[in-house]
Amino acid sequence: MRPTGPATIARIRATLRKAFNDALARKVVSGIPGPATLVKTSNARAKPIVWEPERVERWRATGAVPGPVMVWTDDLLVQFLDYAADHGPDLHPLLHFMAYRGTPPR
Repeated sequence: MRPTGPATIARIRATLRKAFNDALARKVVSGIPGPATLVKTSNARAKPIVWEPERVERWRATGAVPGPVMVWTDDLLVQFLDYAADHGPDLHPLLHFMAYRGTPPR
């Protein structure tokens, strides 16, 4: 038996909240607050951190990444795409497309 992860817990809470709000709208229940509002879930999702010049220098000096989710600045993205155009011309169009349109949904 697998433990329920944070994403599944959030989906269960959203489903409960939607069902209860629908029941309130149809007057199936009345006069009680939504029980889903009483359930607090942890936000396990890491907040993105921007690769600012100071963080890049610290990373180059120590090798320690500042956070689990890092976001490039526009300048860093341009540097990466220029590098990809020179060293991986067959992948460059795909990387360029992904950089400006995002990855496909899962």
